[in-house]
Amino acid sequence: THAISLLIRFIRIDKTCNNCGICAKVCPKNAITIEDKPKYDKKKCENCQACFNYCPNKSHTMVRLRAHKLRYHHPNISLNDLLKEKNS
Repeated sequence: THAISLLIRFIRIDKTCNNCGICAKVCPKNAITIEDKPKYDKKKCENCQACFNYCPNKSHTMVRLRAHKLRYHHPNISLNDLLKEKNS
């Protein structure tokens, strides 16, 4: 868990966040709640980085990682697939 909490310290949500809730919807551990902006529960987060990779505005950034870098999406798994799996 030390490595997980260490990584969470580097995730930032910038002003482009529009509270769409995709990050909370794709989180397999329900570690994100939407308030005035997304909030992380560091004890629940498993560092899957779905929030980072699927944010449509690229609002979830990591310190020292440039915001314009591409996010990873598995070629055979869509956002809809993730949401269906989580809700089943």
